[in-house]
Amino acid sequence: MSDEEWDDMDERAVTTIRMCLAKNVLANVLGIITAKDLWRKFEELYQAKGVSNRVYLKEQFHTLYMNEGTKISDHLCVLNSIVSELEAIGVKIEDEDKALRFIWSLPPSYEHMKPILVHGKETIVYF
Repeated sequence: MSDEEWDDMDERAVTTIRMCLAKNVLANVLGIITAKDLWRKFEELYQAKGVSNRVYLKEQFHTLYMNEGTKISDHLCVLNSIVSELEAIGVKIEDEDKALRFIWSLPPSYEHMKPILVHGKETIVYF
């Protein structure tokens, strides 16, 4: 790919991203002309790596609870989102811990399944 083609593709990427941004976000990225610089600015603005963010996300993970009537798939999405955010800031969560957090977060209507999920196997694997 030539430099000119690369620059054209980069410009289209930046334009496409800008079209998806809210006005208040767009104001924070004025003057940024490359996709790489735009991404760095988003990381700076939204990927807080400080202690307070890490503690907040860990609290979200450890206190996660599924309300009665919530779909399992929706609950898994929430759990996976929290895990993704934690891993993005360098916090490693083992599969076994994810699986246990999921099981322990189930509402009372799943009580009969918890022992089977925890004690029914030699290893606990997160799906």
